[in-house]
Amino acid sequence: MGMLLPLCLANFAVLLMISAVGVALPAMQQDLGGSAVLLGWVEGAYTLSLAMAFVPVARVVDIWGFRRMFRLALVVFVAAGIASAVSPSLEWIIAVRSVQAVAGATLNTAALSMLAVGVPQEQRGAAMGWFVASIYAGIAVGPLLGGFLVQAWGWRSVFAVSVPLVVAAWGVSWRIDGEWRPRAGQGVDGLGVVLYAGSVGTWLVLLASVDNVHRAGPLTVAAVLLSWWFVRRMRTVPRPLVDLRALMGNRTLIFSLLATGINYASVFCVGFLLSLFTQIVWHFSPMQAGLVLIIPAVVQSLGSPWAGRFADRASAPLLASAGMAVCAAVLAALAFGVPTLPVAGLVGILVVQGVGFALFSSPNMTVILGSVRPQDYSIASSLTGAFRTFGMAVSMAGVTVVFRLVMGEASVHAAGPQALVTSMRIVLSMAAMLSVVGVGLSLGRVPWRR
Repeated sequence: MGMLLPLCLANFAVLLMISAVGVALPAMQQDLGGSAVLLGWVEGAYTLSLAMAFVPVARVVDIWGFRRMFRLALVVFVAAGIASAVSPSLEWIIAVRSVQAVAGATLNTAALSMLAVGVPQEQRGAAMGWFVASIYAGIAVGPLLGGFLVQAWGWRSVFAVSVPLVVAAWGVSWRIDGEWRPRAGQGVDGLGVVLYAGSVGTWLVLLASVDNVHRAGPLTVAAVLLSWWFVRRMRTVPRPLVDLRALMGNRTLIFSLLATGINYASVFCVGFLLSLFTQIVWHFSPMQAGLVLIIPAVVQSLGSPWAGRFADRASAPLLASAGMAVCAAVLAALAFGVPTLPVAGLVGILVVQGVGFALFSSPNMTVILGSVRPQDYSIASSLTGAFRTFGMAVSMAGVTVVFRLVMGEASVHAAGPQALVTSMRIVLSMAAMLSVVGVGLSLGRVPWRR
C-alpha cells in the first residue's frame, strides 16, 4: 500500500488545478482578451484532448512501463502548468492544456493500473476508495482555492498551485517498488491512433454541435465512417490498440463501462443547472453558489473510502447499482422539487447525491479492474476514462438541445427564471429516466446465482 500516497497525491493535485481553472476564466479573458468562443476552448480543448488520448496512452503505458510513464506524466503536467502560468495569449494556453490533457490521461491510466497490480484483490476496494476520494477532494477544493488565488495573486497563480503538490508526488513515487510492462517490446499502431483520436474527436465535436443542423449532418457522417474504419482495423491488425474480440466477450466489463457513461451522462449536468438556478432564480452570489455546489464532491470524498472498504466485503456490482439508484432518485427529486425547494432541502438532496456517487464510483471501478486480465488493466482504465468523458459530453449536449427548444436564441438571463425552471425540469426528468436504464444495466452484471 506504499504506492497509494503518490497516486492519491498526484490525482488530488491534477484535479485541484483542473477544477480551479474555471474560476479563473473571466480574469483570464480580461487580461489576455479573446472571444467567448476562444475562452470556452480553454476548457473544451482539455476535455477533447483527454478523450482522444485515453486509449493510445494505455498502449504506451503497457509498453514503456506503469511507473515510468506515471513519473514522466508528472513532469509533463508540471511543465505544462508553468507554461500556462507565463502564457502570453489564450491560444497558447489552449495549446499547452491540450498537451497537459495527454499527461492527465497518462497519469490516470498508469495510476489505476499500478493500483490494480500492486494491491491485493481483497484490499483493492479500500485502495480504490482512497483513490476516488483524492479525486473528489481536488474537485471540491479547487473552485474555492481558485477564487482565493485569483483575488489575491491573479489568474496565473491558479496554474502554479499544483506544482509543489505534483513535485511532492514525483518525489514520493520512489516508494513504488518494481515495474510492470505487460506489452514490453511491442509497437504502437500509428494509423489506429489516428483513427481512434479522429473518431472520438469528431463524436465530441458533434455532441457540442447538436443544435447546429448544418454542422451536425456532415459531422455525423464523418464520425460514423471513422468509427467503422477504426473497428475494422482493430479486428485485422495483429497487435491492435484495443483487442475488441476479447473485450466484447466480457459482459461484466461492457455493462460496467455503459453504467459509467450513463451515470455521468445523467448526473454531470446537475452542477451546471444548479449554478444557473441558484444565481438567476435565488440570486445567490457566485461564492454562495459555489459553496452549495461543492457539497456532493465533499460528501463523495468523505464517503468513497468507506464505500471502497464495504465493496471488499459485499457485492461491489450490487453496491454500485444501489449508488446509481440513489442518483436516479436525486434527479427525480430535483426535477419535481424545482423551484419550490427550500435551501435546506436542496442541501439535503446534494448530500444524498454525494452518497450515491460514492456508492457507485469506487465499487464500479473495482468491478471493472476485477473483470479483466492483469495485462488489460491499463486499457480497462483508459476505456473507463473515455466513457466517463463521453457521458459528460452527452449530458451537456442534452442541456444544449433543451435550452435551444425552450429559450430559442435568447440568453438564459434574457429568457428569464421561468424558462430556466422549465428547461431544468425537462433535462432532469430525462436524466432520471436515463439513470434508471443505467441501474438496469448495472444490475445485469450482479452474480445473482451462486
